[in-house]
Amino acid sequence: MKEEDKKIIIKLPKPLPYQKDILNWVDNNGIKYISFLKSRQSGGSFLMRMIVIKWGLETKNEKLGYCCPTYKICRTFYSELIEKVKPFIAESN
Repeated sequence: MKEEDKKIIIKLPKPLPYQKDILNWVDNNGIKYISFLKSRQSGGSFLMRMIVIKWGLETKNEKLGYCCPTYKICRTFYSELIEKVKPFIAESN
């Protein structure tokens, strides 16, 4: 089997109904930038982590960005993201 023919299957958690709507919209419209209004404690960071992981795995040589209102939130987001993908990282700097 060729290296490029190998597939890795990653099961992401099942999104909530409103999260599923956003994920479907992102997948089916070929967009590059996302901005949406949500209430607190509604799973927005969780949803964005799923999108970042999915886009990161589907694209090559692309940079992904995520903006947070504070450094603390950004640090938490990044730490949780790395924790989720760490088993799949072959090499890091």
